[in-house]
Amino acid sequence: MRLLQGIFTSLNKNKDETINPITDFEVQISRLKKRRIEALEVAASKFLIRTELTKVSGIGETLKERIIQQSFKNTLLSLENVAYIQGAGSEKVLAVRLWVKEAINRLSEVIKSDFPGKQNIISQYGEELDDTTNQRFAILQNLQKVEEVISKTEKEIIRRSLISTSTFRRALKGDIKEVNQVSQYMKGTFTEWEDTPK
Repeated sequence: MRLLQGIFTSLNKNKDETINPITDFEVQISRLKKRRIEALEVAASKFLIRTELTKVSGIGETLKERIIQQSFKNTLLSLENVAYIQGAGSEKVLAVRLWVKEAINRLSEVIKSDFPGKQNIISQYGEELDDTTNQRFAILQNLQKVEEVISKTEKEIIRRSLISTSTFRRALKGDIKEVNQVSQYMKGTFTEWEDTPK
């Protein structure tokens, strides 16, 4: 009985130790998804700026390159600082800011479409997410097995705790019900090739 209780305690400790890595993997998966979205937003923003900024009134290739070099910091909102760029007058600044608001509203649609760099980002983060998800799944399977063994062990402890010395005495006196309980209790105590003591 003590052996079973020791096993039960050890299994519960193992279960508790298994839960922490699962939580860690879930956090890691969440972070990977967030980083993938951020990377897609940056790539889509770069695509929009490179392909559409020159459509803004008064913005040519030269000013566009200056805006990208001096103002763009991986988000469309960073273009709000366009006023500090040489050659960007108040009309151009206003036009760029209006374009930025419109581009931000379209960003989610652009992310859904195909643009340069998108497939690389999806592949890179897809592999990491697959690996992490598979590791989490393997640990979950292990946890499920541990929980099954814990459940069986707990049932066995309960079953064995119902047997007392008085049950053995009544079985020795010939009480059939008690003989069956003792017989079940002793199952597994002795190897199959050994005779149960009489």
